[in-house]
Amino acid sequence: MVIIGTLVNGICIVLGTVIGLMFHSIPDRIKDSILKVIGLFVMLLGIQSAIEVESYIILLISLTVGIAIGEAIDIDNWFQKLGNWVGRRLSRQGSNISVGFVTATLLFGIGAMSILGSLDAGLRHDNTILFTKSFLDGVTSIVLASTLGIGVMLSAVPVMLFEGAVTLLAVQIDSLVPEALMNEIIMMINATGGILLMALGFNMIGAAKIKVANILPSLVIGVILVILMNYF
Repeated sequence: MVIIGTLVNGICIVLGTVIGLMFHSIPDRIKDSILKVIGLFVMLLGIQSAIEVESYIILLISLTVGIAIGEAIDIDNWFQKLGNWVGRRLSRQGSNISVGFVTATLLFGIGAMSILGSLDAGLRHDNTILFTKSFLDGVTSIVLASTLGIGVMLSAVPVMLFEGAVTLLAVQIDSLVPEALMNEIIMMINATGGILLMALGFNMIGAAKIKVANILPSLVIGVILVILMNYF
């Protein structure tokens, strides 16, 4: 089954969250330190992805236009409302659930492994990358859940929907998009995703308060610009 890697990823996030909730008694200072270390690691992953881009001009334009669209729509606010809506139905800690949901969704859903793993599963029917990512997400969700609560578990839904959609889309476009263009698209998505990961890392270590979700349109803008540059 082509989406087996996506399903395994979601299951690992849920299991990791369940385990993490059992360790809620860990002192806050330890959980805070662990979360900040993960934030630094996330920033490292983001840097590695971002520096691989060949056209910094296209990346800059896509980020600028994307953040303008994101701020106009205020995607981050919609994420917060969704998290709070779910939170009010699960517990009295709606705000905490919202933070966990948004943080985990961006962390697990945006990144090189998520994109490349899904594309690899769709184009080559190879789930190796997604299986590896599933293990990493499971371990990370243990720590996140012990700090941010059950909202981390809810991220499994958008993560599976995103990875599943990319995988199924890759199956369809395999015969339509030239390999060279596909490589450029993947590179741009990775670079843009790297910027998002760096922004998320800054938030996790408490160095900034960036509305990371509002940068998401940049992913689409970057792909459109790469296609336009290739054909025109």
